Amino acid sequence: MRHICCLWLIALTACSAPPVSAERLAEAEPNQVARLTLAGDRVVSLAVPVDYRSLPALARTTCDAIAPKGRLLFCAREQGPRGDGYRVERGYSEPFDHYRSVLVDARGAVLERSHTLPLTKVPQHVLAPALTNGTSIESAEIVSGPVREEFWRIIAKDRRGRVFVVLVDLEGNELSRFRRNQSRVDS
Repeated sequence: MRHICCLWLIALTACSAPPVSAERLAEAEPNQVARLTLAGDRVVSLAVPVDYRSLPALARTTCDAIAPKGRLLFCAREQGPRGDGYRVERGYSEPFDHYRSVLVDARGAVLERSHTLPLTKVPQHVLAPALTNGTSIESAEIVSGPVREEFWRIIAKDRRGRVFVVLVDLEGNELSRFRRNQSRVDS
């Protein structure tokens, strides 16, 4: 029997590729989006949806502390450049529409965290690189590693409806630009 999953493909550079497990993709939570990140012909990141209750207790505790109760947007087991862990994304409507994302390992140690900000609060020199190809900014999030803020992730869209993910350092220099595509995989 074939299982069908939607996934986001993003071109990314310079990371070691985790093994892609057709088993893991086939066991993904139904009607959820799996995410693959590609660098050339290599998979560098894989996030396969899982049930939130299946997360280890320490991982859930950390996720609840960093991204407290809100609409659960995404919950997955993730392998990538920051390590093997669990990603949880939650959405909020107060005090403005935004979301928080956290990647933790099984012991609850934070590997990455991020949150969106209103575009009026994002420095203009950070938004500028995203507008070189895109005509509108959909969201801007500040991304932190285990210790400190590292870069911005800007989602831009052009007139044709293409979506770009632009990584910008804290000083406003473009680090990389990806094209986001919605796809399908049979595993």
